[in-house]
Parts: sequence; C-alpha cells; structure tokens
Amino acid sequence: MSAAESSAATLAAAGPLGLALDVMARAHLERANTAVIDYDTACDLVTEWTIPIRGASWTLGATCGWAGEDVGVDHVIDALVEAGIWREVGGAGFALLPLEATA
Repeated sequence: MSAAESSAATLAAAGPLGLALDVMARAHLERANTAVIDYDTACDLVTEWTIPIRGASWTLGATCGWAGEDVGVDHVIDALVEAGIWREVGGAGFALLPLEATA
C-alpha cells in the first residue's frame, strides 16, 4: 500500500464527519498559523451536525444495535483520535498529524 493509499484509508476510518471536521480544522490552523487546535475551537467549527431535508432540520445520529444517540462533535473528535489523525496534546487541545499527499 502506498503512502497516499494509507492516508486515504486512515481518513476513511474517521468517517465522513471526521473528514469534514479534519478539513475545517486544517484550514483553521493554516489561517491561525498554529499547530494545535483547542477543543472549544474545534466545537465552534461545527456547532451541530444537521441536514435540512424538505423544510425540516435532521440531526445526524449514531446507532449500534438497539441503542442510538445524536452525533456530536465529541463523537467525531474521538473518531479522529482513534484513527490516529488527531493526537491529544496534554490539555492544550489536539495536534493534527500530517497526511501524505496523494499523487
């Protein structure tokens, strides 16, 4: 597996919401010229995961068997950390690990 394929597989492990938050966080860090994003800023990037459909606002949910709950930023950050894309930095926030460029 090439480095680009490995990065794509890593991003896929965080799911589509993880990809979305990661892209927004990387853009924020580039503008802010910093290497760590704090939790509050990550939450501000995506205040709510909702989708407007036919005039109604639908909240994204996560289900597993008989249990389910709305998806919040905490779920997405956990997925990014578990996938190894983000790393907690001792109470300061999260460092976004470099991804290999695709060809």
